[in-house]
Amino acid sequence: MILKSKTSFLRALNSLKLRKNKHYLLHVSLIGTGLIKDVAPEKLCQFIHSSLLKKVPRGSTIYTLSPDYNYAKKNTPFSLNAANISKEIGSFSKYLFSLKKSYRSNNPIFNLCSIGPSAKEITNSCSPTAFGTNSVWEKLFKKNCEMIFIGCDLSVCTFIRYIEFNFGVPYLYNKYFNVPVKKNKKILNFFSISPLRYLNSKIDYDTKKFQKMLKRKKLLTFSKSRDFKIMKLNTASAFKVGIEELSKDAFFFLKRKPVFTKRFSPYS
Repeated sequence: MILKSKTSFLRALNSLKLRKNKHYLLHVSLIGTGLIKDVAPEKLCQFIHSSLLKKVPRGSTIYTLSPDYNYAKKNTPFSLNAANISKEIGSFSKYLFSLKKSYRSNNPIFNLCSIGPSAKEITNSCSPTAFGTNSVWEKLFKKNCEMIFIGCDLSVCTFIRYIEFNFGVPYLYNKYFNVPVKKNKKILNFFSISPLRYLNSKIDYDTKKFQKMLKRKKLLTFSKSRDFKIMKLNTASAFKVGIEELSKDAFFFLKRKPVFTKRFSPYS
C-alpha cells in the first residue's frame, strides 16, 4: 500500500493555478485519490476541502453533485434538508452537505450542494428544470465556473448534460416528474423536469475524445504531479468546444449512434 504525502497533494493543486475564479465545481473520487499519509480515511474529504480552500481565491464558493436518484426510481419526494444523496455519487458530496451553511439546489436528479459566500444566491429560487432558464447549472455557467476533477476524468462530467441540453441532442428527452420538492416540510415545487436517455436505445457515452481534444487545445489543465490525478476545466471552454463538435456530429459524446426500434426513432 503506497501512502502519498499531504505536501504532494497541495503542490498538485498549486500547479493548477486556481487564482482566477471564485466558483469551483468538484468531482472527487476517493478511490482514485488514494490514501494520504497522516490523514485518516474518514478525514480525507475534510482534508481535500481544506486543502482546496488554501489554494482558491478568498471568498470562493465550492459546489459538488448531490442528487437523489430515488426521486426518479421510486417516486420519493425530494427534500433539500434530508441526507438523501445517492451512494453512487461518493462520500465527498455527503461531507459537503453535512457542513453548516451548506445549500442545495432544487432539481432532485441534477442537484448541486454548495458552500461559500455565493452558495445561497446560486442555489436558492432556482427553476425546477435541470438545465433550463434560471437553473443552478445555468447560473454556474454564467459565472464561468471552474470544474476540478480529483482522482477522476471527464467520464463523470455532468456539465456535458448541460451542453447536450442546450444543443438539443436527439437521444435525450425532457421528462416531467409529478413528485414534489420540499424544504423544511414546505413544498417548493410540485414537479421537476430533467433530461433522460431513451430506454432500450443502447446509449453509451465516451468522453475520451472530448478530453483529448480539450487537452490538445490546452483548455484542460493537468496537475504537475505523479502522485495525484487532478484536472481543471472552465465551463465556458467546455461549452464552446462541446457545441462546436456537436454541430459537426450530434453523437459526439457517444460511442456510437443509438439504436432505436422501428416503431420509434427521434431522427428517422
